Amino acid sequence: MSLSSTTNKVIYSGNGATSVWPFSFPVFEAADLVVILTDAAGLETTLSASLYGVSGIGNPAGGSVTYPLSGSPIATGTKLTLLRTVPYTQTTVLSNQGGYYPEVVERRFDQIYMALQQLEERLSRASLYSLSNPATEQSNLAPIQQLQPMNLLTQQGDVLTRDASAYKRLARGSAGQFLGIAGTDLAWATPPYPVFSAVRQTVLGGPVDSAGLPAFLPATAAGLAVTAQNVSATFPLVVAAAGGFGPLGPADRIGCAATAPVWSGLADNATNILYVEIGSTGAITTGSTTLEPVYQPGGAYGTAAGQHTFNIVEMTMKVGNGSTAAQVWRVFVGEAVTSGGSVTATRGYAYSGRYDSGFTATLPAGNAAVSKNHNVGVTPQTADFRIECTASEGGYSVGDQAGMGSLSGYNGAVQMPQSLSVSRNTINISVPSAPWYLFNKITSVSTLLTVANWRYKFVVDRGW
Repeated sequence: MSLSSTTNKVIYSGNGATSVWPFSFPVFEAADLVVILTDAAGLETTLSASLYGVSGIGNPAGGSVTYPLSGSPIATGTKLTLLRTVPYTQTTVLSNQGGYYPEVVERRFDQIYMALQQLEERLSRASLYSLSNPATEQSNLAPIQQLQPMNLLTQQGDVLTRDASAYKRLARGSAGQFLGIAGTDLAWATPPYPVFSAVRQTVLGGPVDSAGLPAFLPATAAGLAVTAQNVSATFPLVVAAAGGFGPLGPADRIGCAATAPVWSGLADNATNILYVEIGSTGAITTGSTTLEPVYQPGGAYGTAAGQHTFNIVEMTMKVGNGSTAAQVWRVFVGEAVTSGGSVTATRGYAYSGRYDSGFTATLPAGNAAVSKNHNVGVTPQTADFRIECTASEGGYSVGDQAGMGSLSGYNGAVQMPQSLSVSRNTINISVPSAPWYLFNKITSVSTLLTVANWRYKFVVDRGW
C-alpha cells in the first residue's frame, strides 16, 4: 500500500448530536488509534478502548469511531480527537535466503513513514527558533523541557509566570483588570478609579418624610443612645467623607449603611453632635462629641483634644489630640439632645447640605417673625426667602417668583428691607408692620402685595 497522505489526526467539535466520527487515514492495528476527549474547560482525557467502537482497521481509506456507545452525544464546547500512533519499534525479521513477501516489506516502510508523520505532528505543535541562531535555541531548551510536562495552563486566558522557585499558573483576571506587580510577583489588579461625590463631606441621602426632609433619626429615645430609623437596603444612609485631593482628583470615601446605625454612650444633659467614620472599604462606624466642629476656609487646624476642624479649601477633616491634629474620615450627620438620662430631641442634617422648606400659603403678617430648621449643621453661605405668585398681582403672573433681594417693608416712616438671618441649623425672617412691597413687574412702581395672593418658602445651601 502506498501512503500518499500525511494526515494522521482529525479533531471534531461536539454538537450534542453526532456520535459517529470518521477518519480518512489508514490504521493497521486497533491499538494504533488513540481517542482523546477534551472537555469544555480544555482538559484532555485519553479514552479506554472499551468506551468506543471502531471500524475500518486495516482499510487504506480509513474508518470511523463510534462514541459514546450509549447515552447523550458529546456536548457543544467539547472536542473529540482521533490520532494514529504507531510504535517506534521494528519487530519484523528478514532471514537470509528466506521467503520474500513484498507486502511485509511495504508494510514496514509504511510504518516507518507513519512514525515520521507522527513526529511531524508533534513537532508542528512546538515553537521553533531561527536556524541561524543556535545560541537562542540552546538557551531556551532547558526551560522548554521543564515546561513540557507541566500542563499548567488549563483555562483559556491563563498566564504563565514564575516565583522564586518554580513556574506557575496565573488564572485569567476579571474584566477591567490589568496585569501589575504585587511585591516581586505578577498579579491582576483593578485600576484605582477615583471615587468622589458631587457634594463632599455630607450626608448624601437616606430615608425622607412626606416633605422630602431627612427622617433617619427618631424624635426621642430612651436612655443615652439613639438608633437610626427607616434605614434599610431600599433606603440606605449614604455618607461622603472628603479626604483632600490626590493624583486622580478628589479623594473621598463613600459609606453606606443598609441597617440602622446606633450612637451609644451619649453625654447626658448636653447636645451630642453625631458623626460616622468611614473605613477604607466603606464600612461605617459611629461616634459623637459635645464639641461643635469648626468649618473654616483655611488657617490652622485646632489641636484641642477632641476638637474637629474641617478645612473647606483643603477638603480635609482633622481632630485634635491635645498637641497635634490628625486626619479622620468623619462626617457629622445630626444631633441628639439629652436630659435626665434620655434623648429628648434630635435633628438629622440636611442631605447634600441643601434645604428647601416647601411653600407655605399666604405671606406672613406684619410685625412677625418666621423661623425654620434648615439643619445644614453649619452656617450656610447661601440663604433665601422666596415668594411665588398664586393670583395675578402687580404685573406678576401665577407662578412668578421673587427673592429676598426684591422685597421690602414699611415701618410707618420709611421703606426698609426685611431681616433674614441664619445660624448652623435655623433660618429666620423678621418683617415690619407693612411687610410686603415689590416693584411692579411692568411699571416698576413699588406695590404693596396682598398676602393671600402669594406663598413663601426658605431655601438654604451650604455653598461648598
